Amino acid sequence: MTQQGRLQLLSGIFIAGLIAANLLGTKITTLLGVSVSIGIFAYPLTFMITDIISEVKGKEYSRQLVNAGLIALYQVTEKFDVGFLYTLIIPYWLFKIAMALLDTPFVYLGARWLRSGEEKA
Repeated sequence: MTQQGRLQLLSGIFIAGLIAANLLGTKITTLLGVSVSIGIFAYPLTFMITDIISEVKGKEYSRQLVNAGLIALYQVTEKFDVGFLYTLIIPYWLFKIAMALLDTPFVYLGARWLRSGEEKA
């Protein structure tokens, strides 16, 4: 698979993960005594993919992917009110920090995998 194909695969997984996380966002469960959205489990994958793409293609490319994901997300999911979103901010933020610490080795493995498809000049 070429680097372009791998990039398209990661981009598709990112957008699907972002949409899945938000479609599942209304499902609430308790994890270690904290109420969290079920969608929180898809976000580490999206964070890791943007980190991998940023490492290989740069921040601007990653920013474009995130913008495309947000446009797709806005078209597909219901519009949440500010109060609901506010109740999820702290658990999502804490979960992101924990997963960022755990996913770093996987980001470098993913970047290595994505780079392996680079065309030789």
